[in-house]
Formats: sequence, C-alpha cells, structure tokens
Amino acid sequence: MGSKTFGVGQYGILSFCKAKPENRGTGNCPHGEHIELDDEQLASGYVRKHNEAAVLANLDKDDVDMAMLAKKKKPAKQIHFTHSPEELESASDEVAQEFLTRDFDALARFSKSYETVLAHQVADETMSASERLASFLQSENELAVELRTYLGEDADLQSISTILVDEVGAMTTSFSWHANRKVSLARAVLSRLHNDMDKQNYVSTVLFFRGRCCYCDKPLSKEPKHQYQPSGEHLTPILPDDEKDVVGSTRYGNMALACTKCNKERGNRELSTWINSTNCIRKVNKADVLGRIKAFRKFADYRDYSVEESARIRASIAKLQGELDKLRAGGAPIARADETRIRDLLRSEVEALRS
Repeated sequence: MGSKTFGVGQYGILSFCKAKPENRGTGNCPHGEHIELDDEQLASGYVRKHNEAAVLANLDKDDVDMAMLAKKKKPAKQIHFTHSPEELESASDEVAQEFLTRDFDALARFSKSYETVLAHQVADETMSASERLASFLQSENELAVELRTYLGEDADLQSISTILVDEVGAMTTSFSWHANRKVSLARAVLSRLHNDMDKQNYVSTVLFFRGRCCYCDKPLSKEPKHQYQPSGEHLTPILPDDEKDVVGSTRYGNMALACTKCNKERGNRELSTWINSTNCIRKVNKADVLGRIKAFRKFADYRDYSVEESARIRASIAKLQGELDKLRAGGAPIARADETRIRDLLRSEVEALRS
C-alpha cells in the first residue's frame, strides 16, 4: 500500500506536496507542516472532506481569501454500463445458481487436509514446499485427480501451488497499526474484527476461483514480471467510495485474490457497478464473473455487515482518526507513548464492536 505527502497550507487546506523529502518546509515548498496519507485514506475522500471542513470553519473570518478557498469541482465521471443493472443482476443470479450445482467435494476435502497433505508429501532436500505440493497435485492420488478435474485441464498447478504456499499472508494477516508504517486505522480495525481467514479458508478461496483472478479470470502467477500477479482483495471494500454502502469485512467469503491490474482499477467502487463498467472484463463474461462471486459468497455462507453495523464501525474508525489527527496537528513526530495509546484505543474499539 502506498502513501502521498500533503502539505498543510493557509486556513488548514491540504494540497499535494511535490517537493523532495529533503526540501520540504524550505525553498520553494510553501508548507510549514506535512502529513502522510495512505491509499485507503485517499480513496475514502479524506482530503476533500478535510478541505470542505476547513472552508466551513473559515467562512465567517473577514480575512479569508474566498477565491483561494474556492475549489472547482471536476464534473462527475460518466459511467458507461455494458448491461442494464437489472439485466446483469438477473443473469448473474442464474449463473450463481448453476455454479452451485457443481461438485465441490474435492475442494472441501483438500482444503481441510491441505497441511496434512503437505507434511506427508515425499520430497528430497532440494524441493521447496510449493514444489512438493505441485508434485502431489500432478500425482495419481484420488484426491489430486478429482481436484485437477475441478481446476480444469489448463490449470497451472505449479503457480497454484506457489500461491497456496507463499501468499497465505496476503489474506489472513491481522494488521497492527504503527505511526510510521503504511497500515491505515481502517485496515487495522477491520483485519482484526471477526477475521476468520485461517489457512483452510484461504486455500478454499484460492481453489474456488481455480487459482485465477476473481475478476478477469486470468491465471495468477508469482513469476517475476508476470502481468497477473496475485493481490488480496475485499469483494466488498473496507471503505467504499459511497458512504451509504456497507463496509467490507476481512472474512471468508469477502476475501479473494485478484490480479494487481483489476485490483488497482476497481479501487473502492461498488462491485456490480464496477463489473458492469470496467474494460478489464469482457462484456460477454460479466454475468459469469458476478455470478461466480455470488456463488462463492453462498458457498462460504458469507453475509455483509448490516447498515447499522457499518455505521458503528465507521464511527469507531472516525474516533480513532480524530485522536490521530490531534497528534499530527503540530507536525512533530508522534511520541512512542502516544502511539501506544492509539493502539490501545484501537484494541478497545475492536473489543467494543465485537460485543
């Protein structure tokens, strides 16, 4: 996850700082203070909300340069749907129903026995864990044969094995928040709250989508410079662009692997809307993609947070962010004691949300 540096200007207005780190606060840099904002904060509209609040706070001051405060709003980007929303929903529901008639027995049995299979697979000292797993998947073992049937003849068993062995942390990690690391408070809260993404659920998820991107359906690979690198994805975003939408959980049924291209392009947009408008997915495949995701969520017995639960979670994140903003207001580095206090408050908020 990346971050960008913003300077605090007159009246508290935030603007992107183009100065090199060593030149910030000097020379041509107009900012006396700077803050780091990560990708999730930027995607959530943090800068816009902050600046709107700054404008409102300064409206009654006679010395305010309103021309400077005025922001020209960009026209809303026109969304071009390839199907009517109703047509896509109906077609994808039919796909989901058909998809769930398939036999998932081999997938379920392998997910439960994954670690046992890996531990007992015969190997020499030169074989890595992923190579041992690929050897099993290529064998004539009854479970391996059934699993290959589900994965399809064109499945890259070595890539799937590598992803199963090496990428488990991409979706199962409960993130800790630290002032100098690029983990947002929202991600720290939601990766700890109701997180059931253990190794078994991770393996089940990867195999359900046959080691492919959950969106464009291209085979994923960890090979260097491969164009379809895997990345952990929340199907319902942690912080959706529309604040009326529910927040996404780090739970089985909401986590999947997407290629980095699809993941980056989608951002925090609502799932059906993005699928219906993106060029990452061919028009003829869009109902299949959405239907497969719907089937996965039913297969995992997943439900989204309710509107009420989402409101409580947003309020907790806002409370934490407010405390953090107070500490950052002076521009000085956050003291270790204050950092510990924020982490303690985060744990307290998560416990309260669980109750």
